[in-house]
Amino acid sequence: MFGLIIVSPLLLAAPLLLTAHVQADRLVRPRRTHAAHSPDHLGVTSWEDVSFTTADGVPLRGWFVPPASGADGATVVCAHGTGGHRGHLLLHAAALHREGYGVLLFDLRAHGESGGRVSGLGLHEERDVLAALEHVRTRPDVDPGRVALLGHSMGGAAVLRAAARTPHARAVVSVASAASLASNVASGVRAFTRLPVPALAPLIVWVAERRVGARMRDMRPVDDVARLQDRPLLLIHGDADRVVGIENGRRLREAHGSARLLEIPGAGHLGVIGPRHLARYRAELLGFLHLHLRSEMTGGAPISELGSRPGGEHTRG
Repeated sequence: MFGLIIVSPLLLAAPLLLTAHVQADRLVRPRRTHAAHSPDHLGVTSWEDVSFTTADGVPLRGWFVPPASGADGATVVCAHGTGGHRGHLLLHAAALHREGYGVLLFDLRAHGESGGRVSGLGLHEERDVLAALEHVRTRPDVDPGRVALLGHSMGGAAVLRAAARTPHARAVVSVASAASLASNVASGVRAFTRLPVPALAPLIVWVAERRVGARMRDMRPVDDVARLQDRPLLLIHGDADRVVGIENGRRLREAHGSARLLEIPGAGHLGVIGPRHLARYRAELLGFLHLHLRSEMTGGAPISELGSRPGGEHTRG
């Protein structure tokens, strides 16, 4: 009887532990997906395949669109989110290309065609962004002093973390980034595993941290933003985001002090980078980049003169 009392809890815990291991693997080893279309699909005919390697030895693959001759080498490095690929920001790249910007789209580690077996959930991806930044800065067609970073979700957190560790990012655009990973564990686990959270979340986090080799509580873009107060920052967040709630964008804005936050009504976590919502903030995005990457060429024209600002009903703060 005593033996049964001891064994029974172990038998009950076994399915939970197994589920936690399976779901943690889904988080840190997402199913690889690939872009369905190349840049040609959106009218970008001048581009090339590129590859480069991170400081910790992970080979990354991507597409580079060179800047137009009249853009003075202004270039934007774009980083996608968890479970995504370089094609997720292809619409943004096409919009930037039409304005003359160079663009680098690449697959983060353990995604798309890049190397690496484990995604760091943003804890290691700053190295990917730093490698991408250094790659474009060595190109003869890029002005190394006119490079911005743009990222979505995990990529949004990665560009914030990377920018805080290098002086070479002139401006930063972060879309739907978490202020801290730990404070979004419950919503993230629910979104990506579709399982009840209270009992499983701590176990999934415990297993995932051991797969990644880092602690989730160390992933705090809100602390990195505080170190970027000398650089322009544009934050974009959907107010219907159920994976990373809008309060994250507000915390990041407060930590920076002078960042602009665009709250996009009705936009969810992935939808915020889709064509319908991009159309609502495209002018603001392009104006921000023009002001901070190319204003010397325009005599420092104010942002309002660089393109009509979208209706105020969807930009708060």
